[in-house]
Amino acid sequence: LALVLRLRDLTAEPIHHDEVTAYAFTETVFEHGFPGGQVHPDIPFGYAATNELCYYFNALAELFFDDPLLVIRVPSVIWSMLTLALVAFIGAKWFDGYVALITAVLFALSPYLIGIANFGRYLAEVQFFTLLTMYLTYEAVRGTGPPRIGLMWGATMAFIAMYFSWEGAG
Repeated sequence: LALVLRLRDLTAEPIHHDEVTAYAFTETVFEHGFPGGQVHPDIPFGYAATNELCYYFNALAELFFDDPLLVIRVPSVIWSMLTLALVAFIGAKWFDGYVALITAVLFALSPYLIGIANFGRYLAEVQFFTLLTMYLTYEAVRGTGPPRIGLMWGATMAFIAMYFSWEGAG
């Protein structure tokens, strides 16, 4: 149901101005190996100053889709579905199956979260990595004894991914 709600109007709205920029930066991943852009030939190439990680997932989507709307928005839907799975997993692990079910249903049916999934920018991706960072950090320090180093490293990597999804999150 969550996937259907996120896909049914995915291309209903025209591309937004932020998505146009994201698509342009995605195109340069193939040309230069990193996101950026050049507004005019007399102006030097400029590197993307934010959301660097997002453009690589968009570039991956571009291998499968020709439509700019799908190139930009499908990765957001995928991140939203991964976040749904993570929310349910955390609900089950920290509480019980009922909490997992309720949180998953609320996440799946939330118009706001469906809107985030349908907007081809960093929102769904940073949401996933933020939740993953929080989960891994808590699990690393939970209980008595020293922190679990593997989980701390996982939390560190998730935080770095969150930061490069949107620097404002750091």
